[in-house]
Amino acid sequence: MSNTGNKHLLALVLSLLMWGTSFPAMKIALATNHPFSIIFYRFLFAFLVLIPFFAVRFKENIKIARENKELFILGVFNFLGMMLQLSGIKYTTSTKSVIITQLLLVVVCVLAYFILKEKLDGAKILGIIFSLVGAVILSTNLEFKGLLDKGTVKGDLLVLAAVFFWALFVIFTRKFTLRFGGFMVLFPSVAATCILSIPTVILSGKLPINTIGLLVSLYLAIFSSVIPTLLFNYALKELDAITSSIIGPVEVLSAALISYIFLGERLTLLEMSGGFFVILSVYIVTIKIKK
Repeated sequence: MSNTGNKHLLALVLSLLMWGTSFPAMKIALATNHPFSIIFYRFLFAFLVLIPFFAVRFKENIKIARENKELFILGVFNFLGMMLQLSGIKYTTSTKSVIITQLLLVVVCVLAYFILKEKLDGAKILGIIFSLVGAVILSTNLEFKGLLDKGTVKGDLLVLAAVFFWALFVIFTRKFTLRFGGFMVLFPSVAATCILSIPTVILSGKLPINTIGLLVSLYLAIFSSVIPTLLFNYALKELDAITSSIIGPVEVLSAALISYIFLGERLTLLEMSGGFFVILSVYIVTIKIKK
């Protein structure tokens, strides 16, 4: 693999590992705060962090944003994905929600094939299978008892809709990054997500937040929004959307390990085997890039 390929693959893996830390962090914050509050303050802090960097090349960045308003659509996709998933979880089970969310891998691959004209060969298909198997095992521990008897079709469809919007987010991030660069893809996305979350948090009456919520939101803003998204956007300048989706479950593996180390959650032998499948999918992608 070339040094360029190494750097972009490493950036992708690091971004996913950092995103994985958001799950245990959110769990801590949501014990005493509402999801709408966390979403709002997370993206408010992210927006404030990015403003000084935007101001460095203010005139040029403003011109790009004005002339390419489609950049803000990424924030719309991201916001709709979050809100639809939160709404869907109310009407379905966590297990079903997690399984449906893992379909993101498949949806991204299908959309990338048709929208970005990315190729889907044998190695990628094998990587998709291993990655999907690993993600499902890690997320559910294969505990499917009574799965079809719980939840509602409404909840399942809402979560599936969230997956569709997140897939569009990945697809158009890849497309826009090639044209505008990582930062000018990130800033409008964060700004749009922040703006859309304002009426939601105010109308729901969930604006108040405690100290733990603020600290977690600040952490999420920097280490689960700004830094990993910049790394992800950098990676997508070289790696295609299908490759990024195959490695995506590294995020689930990271969340499981962090929860095991810091929250004392158990990690079964079966879940470890799921982690093995995820790592195997990364290895397949690495070999593919090398070839």
